[in-house]
Amino acid sequence: MSKKIFAFLWVFMLAFLLFGCNGKYISKNEVKNIVIKDARVESENVRFVEIDLDREDGIYDVEFIADGIRYEYEVDARSGDIIVDDDFILYSSKDAESIALEDAGYYSNNVKIFDNDTQTVDGKTVYNIKFWDDSEVCEYVVGANRWQIISGNCAEINNNTSATDYLSVDEVKNLVINYLSVDAGSVQFVEIDLDREDGIYDVDFVLNGVKYDYEVDAKNGNIRLFD
Repeated sequence: MSKKIFAFLWVFMLAFLLFGCNGKYISKNEVKNIVIKDARVESENVRFVEIDLDREDGIYDVEFIADGIRYEYEVDARSGDIIVDDDFILYSSKDAESIALEDAGYYSNNVKIFDNDTQTVDGKTVYNIKFWDDSEVCEYVVGANRWQIISGNCAEINNNTSATDYLSVDEVKNLVINYLSVDAGSVQFVEIDLDREDGIYDVDFVLNGVKYDYEVDAKNGNIRLFD
C-alpha cells in the first residue's frame, strides 16, 4: 500500500471519528428536554447541576434539582433513551401519592395523607405513604424510580377517631414553616410520621444545614417539643 493511500485512509478514519461519531450525539438542550418531560416538572423550576457526556459509553450523566427533589438520569447520547438506575429518584412524592390513591380507588377530597417519606430498602429508594378517610387507613410502598407499587393494603378503622380529626402532612408542613417564619423552599423535610396512639406528628427537617426534630399535635397543630 502506497504512502499516499495510507495517509488518505488515516485522514478519513480520523475525520470519521471526530465528526461522524460525535455528530450522532444529541445535544445537551435535547437531553434537558427529555429529562424534564420524563420527570414531569416545570422547566422554570429546574436547576441543572451536571450534564456530562461519557464518550466512551455514549451516555449523558444528568443531575438536576426541581421542587426540592434531586434527580439523576443516564441518557443514551445517540437515541435519547433513558437508562434508569434503581437508586435514582425520578418521580416526586406527589406522583407517588397519586398512584397509591388511584390504586386504592380514592378520588375524594376527604382523604388525607398522613405520611409520605423516602427510605432505601435493599438498595432501592421507595416512598412510604399512609392515608385515611373516615372508614379505613391505607399503607403503600411505591418505587421512586418508576410507576411501581411494591406493596399496598387498606384496613377498616375500628375506633371512633376520624381521619378528618387530624391535620394532614401538608398542613403540618405549613405550620412548621410559619412557625419558623422562613420561605418554604429553605426547609427540607426528612420525615413526617403520625403517631396515632399519642396523636402526635414526629417531624424531622433540615434548615440552613442544621437538622431539627419537632413534635406537632396532630389535632390542634401546637408544637409541643423541639430541639
